This record gives sequence, structure tokens and C-alpha cells, in this order.
Amino acid sequence: MTKKWNELKRRLIKERGALCERCRLRPAADLHHALIGRMKGHPELDVKENGELLCKECHANAGGYEQKKRFWAKQCARYGEEHMEKWLDSLDLKVKPRF
Repeated sequence: MTKKWNELKRRLIKERGALCERCRLRPAADLHHALIGRMKGHPELDVKENGELLCKECHANAGGYEQKKRFWAKQCARYGEEHMEKWLDSLDLKVKPRF
């Protein structure tokens, strides 16, 4: 993982806490690209809007549209729906997901 991604992980642990954002039982070990998976040549995906702190167990089961919808709702509550929509619209992707 990139140095930037590791720095973001440390910053988000300070901001959100050190527990897994899904189970809230185990320490967050990984920073997961929760809404849009990592893509080579797209560093705009390596941001707090797309990052979810997960334990190893939850990260092993991460993915799926329903989980993405729940994370989208959580991020909209955290940063504001307008902010999240602007971030999504700013992405240079051929197909943009909707949650």
C-alpha cells in the first residue's frame, strides 16, 4: 500500500477511533476502499470519503452493494450528502456508481 494510504489510515484512526467501523469489537487493522475499489492510476479514490477502517475479519467479508449503501449513508451523515455527491461527481470514471 502507498505511503499516502498509510498516512490516511493513521489520520482516520485519530478521527474515527481505533475500532473496526463495522463490528466495533476488534481493532481496525486495514483501511478498505469501501465505495469504489482501488484502481491503478486513480489516486482520487485513496481519500477519506472512500476509506473504511476494518478489522481483518470484517475486511475478509467486505464488499457487496448493501454494504456499500450502508457505508455511503454513514459517510453522508459524517461529511454531508452534498460533499459526498460532489466527491463522486468529481471522479474521472467511465461509470460512476450510485448508492
